[in-house]
Amino acid sequence: MEHSDHFKATMRAIALDRPSDELVSQIPDDAQEDWATFVAAMFAAVIGQVFEHDQSHEAVKKFVSEMRYGYRELDTPISALALEGLLRGMLGEEHLLDEVTPEEQFRLQILSIRKVVNDVEQVNTNLEAYLADAVTLAESLAE
Repeated sequence: MEHSDHFKATMRAIALDRPSDELVSQIPDDAQEDWATFVAAMFAAVIGQVFEHDQSHEAVKKFVSEMRYGYRELDTPISALALEGLLRGMLGEEHLLDEVTPEEQFRLQILSIRKVVNDVEQVNTNLEAYLADAVTLAESLAE
């Protein structure tokens, strides 16, 4: 993946809630699709850690509730239905992904990654490994 180092630096800043606007703006237009694939891969990696032992509807609803509370100050509130659909889609109910626009999926993936990196010590401590895994997964998805 041509821009993988920049993608990792950008995601690192986003995940650690550091200034990232400049890094995001430096992603070339012709790399936006690869960036979206990288974000989806990172999301899959960290969400896999969250739901490793419990993929029940209750566990999904708990995560959704935590997200909505944690991001309650956003100008555009998190849609519980969209986030639940995205999560359940990632956990095997792929048909639910059709109900969430690509733009909303991307937004929710970014917010979820930030939450998981900040809340799950295993992910925070091993962030570099998760970033490297996201590059590998994104490269395999792009083929």
